[in-house]
Amino acid sequence: MRKYKLIVGAAGLVAGLSLQGVAPAMAAQLANGNGQTCASGHALWHFVNNQTGGQQTPATLIASFSVPGVGTVNYSAVSNKVLQSVQHFDVETDGTATLVNASTGNLPGRLVLSDVTCVPGMKK
Repeated sequence: MRKYKLIVGAAGLVAGLSLQGVAPAMAAQLANGNGQTCASGHALWHFVNNQTGGQQTPATLIASFSVPGVGTVNYSAVSNKVLQSVQHFDVETDGTATLVNASTGNLPGRLVLSDVTCVPGMKK
């Protein structure tokens, strides 16, 4: 009887370890840039997700901006550059927009706002 219990216990331990290997990828959350604002113009927001684990399938970024008189607006962008462990995303906004947050769906890694180019007064 004890041998049977040990075998079941070992099988349960192995099953538990194997389940950890199939956990879904966690979305990368924005590590910086929250609160960055482009006032009254056209802006190009460039995001970079580093340490993606080698995923070569282009991912989608969702970036949330606070827009005066409107509230929170979500923009989505598919990566425009996919490297071995890095993906790049560009989001364009018009008018005053303040970055609230961004994430990359099921793409793991470290998501950062690389830069923002803001041209006040210009609209696309």
